[in-house]
Amino acid sequence: MSRRLYSSFQRSNHRQNESIKITHIQTFQFCLAFAGFLSILLLSRRFVVGEDCPHVLVRSSDRKVIESPAKKRAKVHKVLFARAAQPVAKADQLKKKAFKEVPTDRKPAPVMDAETIRAGIKSHDKALYIKSGWIRDPFISIGPERKYYYLTGTQPRQGDPREAKNPYNIGLGEESIVGHQVRLWRSRDLIQWESLGPIFTVDDTMKAKSGKKIPKRLIWAPEVHWLADKGCWALVHCPKKHSSLALTSGAELQGPWKHPMAGNMGQRHDPSIFTDDDGARYLLWENTFIAPLNNDLTGYAAEPVRIDPAGSRPGPDGKPISHIGHEGATMIKVGGKYVHLGTAWSTDQGRKGSYNLYYCVADTITGPYGPRKFAGRFLGHGTPFKDMNGQWWCTAFFNGNVPPEPRDGIVSRNIGDNARTINEQGVTIVPLDVRVLDNGEVSIRAKDPAYATPGPDEVQQFGP
Repeated sequence: MSRRLYSSFQRSNHRQNESIKITHIQTFQFCLAFAGFLSILLLSRRFVVGEDCPHVLVRSSDRKVIESPAKKRAKVHKVLFARAAQPVAKADQLKKKAFKEVPTDRKPAPVMDAETIRAGIKSHDKALYIKSGWIRDPFISIGPERKYYYLTGTQPRQGDPREAKNPYNIGLGEESIVGHQVRLWRSRDLIQWESLGPIFTVDDTMKAKSGKKIPKRLIWAPEVHWLADKGCWALVHCPKKHSSLALTSGAELQGPWKHPMAGNMGQRHDPSIFTDDDGARYLLWENTFIAPLNNDLTGYAAEPVRIDPAGSRPGPDGKPISHIGHEGATMIKVGGKYVHLGTAWSTDQGRKGSYNLYYCVADTITGPYGPRKFAGRFLGHGTPFKDMNGQWWCTAFFNGNVPPEPRDGIVSRNIGDNARTINEQGVTIVPLDVRVLDNGEVSIRAKDPAYATPGPDEVQQFGP
């Protein structure tokens, strides 16, 4: 800027500031005058609180005088605050009702014996109860050596006595036994499971490492993914307020942990990683956003895109619902097509009915996706995975407010009055029929009859 232009700019600014100063003085003088006038007016008038409209002041000459001393005003304010709090209170009541656990003395059944599991893996036609212990959102993957299956999920703190005392704890609300650790298990055959202990805790999160406080020290829905090109494991988890994408330093699934995104991940509910055939990686979260990760996993390569199935379904309030579900989003690839999976309750109401798995299919990862389809009953937030023989399974777990329902007659039983399931506490794996049909469409459906059919409480109508 030239000296002449700069001087001109200063003179202009001075004139503008003088003008603003005069305007402010005039405004202040007007306010003083108005305040004086109002005080005189109030001294000559008496105002009361209206009986029918307690939030409106009424002049005493217009109606009967109702004195409003401090106690009277307190009562009026109490009514007003009660009215304002009604929607919040109602929402809290509904939440508490949904999270209400029905007490029981029942103890979980024993897992299936080794021979039954071994035969079931071979026949690939029925659900198998393979592991006991309190768990939600079980995630199974195969390690780089292809010798072990690795299992993790939402679990209590190792050694928490409540796991044995209250095996049907729903994991939600004030009585939740969800812990602050990522506990890991491994197995060669999906039958015998070896504990590898806690491999990650809240203290290992990026938020904790940054010195920030974490009031609710919980770990939800952890997943572990082997990244072959990088020779390390990636771990993702929530709750979203301290969600992480953390990497191991090698092939061992243990710390110390690195955080390549260094706080740039953002708050992500139920994050999941998908690796495409060309090595490109994506992060999915909620139901459902997806964004590509850059090669060194330090950030996103593009802005997030929302992916929803085509069309919509009517919600409980009559408004259309276009998203696939409300949590547990994941992605697999079948026959060159992208299969987006998500979780929802059969009634589309929180903790009512069965917790199910749905999917939609697209030719490109960002869509457009086809219509929402049914994959399996009681498979909500389960993980589709291939065993070492290449057969598809989906993990399943207990998610109900009451102890497990009997399998007999479940296909025709309406369970929409409460959160109910046939899954025992622990890990169940359910065989999936995953195929590309003659018309090129991808089809996914549970093979066990108790899981294969939508129940009478299912609000969306599906074809065969």
